[in-house]
Amino acid sequence: MRRKWYRVDKPLHDVIQRWNAPRRIINILVWDYIRKHKLQDPTDRRYIIPDKKLGKIIPPDHRTSMLRLSTYIHKHIIFDKDKKEKEAKKKAAKTAKKAGAASTKKQAKSKKETAKGSKAKKG
Repeated sequence: MRRKWYRVDKPLHDVIQRWNAPRRIINILVWDYIRKHKLQDPTDRRYIIPDKKLGKIIPPDHRTSMLRLSTYIHKHIIFDKDKKEKEAKKKAAKTAKKAGAASTKKQAKSKKETAKGSKAKKG
């Protein structure tokens, strides 16, 4: 089965040392980092106590359950859908800006015409 590759953001890259990887490999690399740096709670190994780098991915102020780890990692994975949505929003903003500029020109033109028409009626 072919795995889908995902891009990761800077905080996650600092931990796993890769910009692209399948999701399963991302989780494995994060766990390798946790074990290498001995970040599991010694009294209850189901919990992770983050260091400075891992604290950018998961909340740094308290220990986190290993079951919640994948939800924090998910927030730092860049999906193609997100990229497409951002590009679509940018494109929509540009077209709206152009349309807004065109409509303000039309409004200014119509104001001038109405001003000319009112002067002609008075004179």
